[in-house]
Amino acid sequence: GHPRLKGLKSQLEGIEGAIRSETRKILASLENEAKVGQLREQQLVQQMNTLKAQSAQAGEEEVGLRALEREATAQRQLLETYLARYREATSRTVANATPADARVISRAVVPTSQSFPKVLPITIVAAFASLLVSCVVIMLGELFSGRALRPVSVPEAPAPGQPAEIPPVPSAVEEIPAPVLFAAEPAPEDNGDDENAASKHDFSIESVAEHLRANGVRIAVSVSPGGDEGSTATVMLARLLAEDEQKVVLIDLSGSACPTRLMAQSRDLAGVTNLLMGEVAFSESIHSDRLSEAHIIPHGDADPHAAMRGIDRLQIIIDALANAYDLVLIECGSADAEAVAKVARHEGTEIILSAPSISDDEIVEMLTSFGEAGYRDVVLMTGKGQDGPDFPDRRAA
Repeated sequence: GHPRLKGLKSQLEGIEGAIRSETRKILASLENEAKVGQLREQQLVQQMNTLKAQSAQAGEEEVGLRALEREATAQRQLLETYLARYREATSRTVANATPADARVISRAVVPTSQSFPKVLPITIVAAFASLLVSCVVIMLGELFSGRALRPVSVPEAPAPGQPAEIPPVPSAVEEIPAPVLFAAEPAPEDNGDDENAASKHDFSIESVAEHLRANGVRIAVSVSPGGDEGSTATVMLARLLAEDEQKVVLIDLSGSACPTRLMAQSRDLAGVTNLLMGEVAFSESIHSDRLSEAHIIPHGDADPHAAMRGIDRLQIIIDALANAYDLVLIECGSADAEAVAKVARHEGTEIILSAPSISDDEIVEMLTSFGEAGYRDVVLMTGKGQDGPDFPDRRAA
């Protein structure tokens, strides 16, 4: 129990603990070195195995290489042998060359006529080919000119209550959207001789048809201020021209769709408004008249206000139709001069005023409005001939 002895014991315990701690550190270090040695041993074993595999593969490749070398040597020796034999054979052939064993059996005779070219067969084939090409060119010319678009027969009128079949109408124009069209007619001529000469003018449908034929009019815009009666007269004009072997197409731009009711097989057919909306192809909007050889592009069943947005494409449609038909007749109904101006942009367009049932004052007012809009030549169509009443006011207008 002496204090010093206790202190020495305490020091002894501390020294023993330090010895144990250092011993553990040394053991841990030795264990780590042993692990590192084991890992290194494993890496070396793997490298040795890899080298063994590579060595074995190299041995196999070396065996294959030696086999190829032996084969190449054998082929080279065989080639040298063949070359030596070829040289020996060539030298023997050259040394022992003898004339060919050939005999003349008979001599050729110069022909008195040529065997080629065969003039007659070639001439026949060329003539047939020329005929075939000419037929194809003529048929294509007729198709593209539009003269082949006339129906071969007039379809019979449908029985009451039964829809009639619409014959297919060929089209020589491309499929493009159709615009809305309006029509009008040129006014009576002014000879400046006599104010009473107006009574001698013929305002009948026949006279207007003769005027259109004589002047070669291709595009005509008809305005009907009286409504359906004027549109009916325009339909009669189209049918009259069709009877005289004129290819006529009527475009129904009237608000009441009167021409469609009179000419089309059905009011539900696709027409000009559908074209403007881009809903149908161009050829699908052209239909045959029920009672003549004329064609009609009906009013259609699309929204007219929405269709009017495509009015800028109108001239494209008119030009396309003018290339396929003798006359493009556009019925605009009771349109004014401003509306007609959107349609009659093409040079040479004839304006027709179809007014069979309106008063003289209304005719004068209409002609005056067209004159102010710049249309100096307006054809008047009232359905009355030279035997009808005088129209001095029309002449003055």
